[in-house]
Amino acid sequence: MSGDYGCSACGSTTVGLTSTSGGTLNANFNVQTFDTSGQKWMATVDGSGTLSGGTYNGPTTFNGAAAGTNTGIGPGTFSGTAAGTAK
Repeated sequence: MSGDYGCSACGSTTVGLTSTSGGTLNANFNVQTFDTSGQKWMATVDGSGTLSGGTYNGPTTFNGAAAGTNTGIGPGTFSGTAAGTAK
């Protein structure tokens, strides 16, 4: 995952995410830490929806965690990876 941000001292926040491909998947990206001086971030991710167009079509729920780096005092960019479970 990656994106842009515009804050100079970012704090904890929840960002709603929506699917850009097949289905009605919605997720909450719950930022726990966004450290622009240490250039790192951590978040939990949870959501639900209906998947379509792939090998599984139907309802799902998921939760997990994500972490990565940022480019420091904003505006800037961030990137990282996530892992979790889906049912």
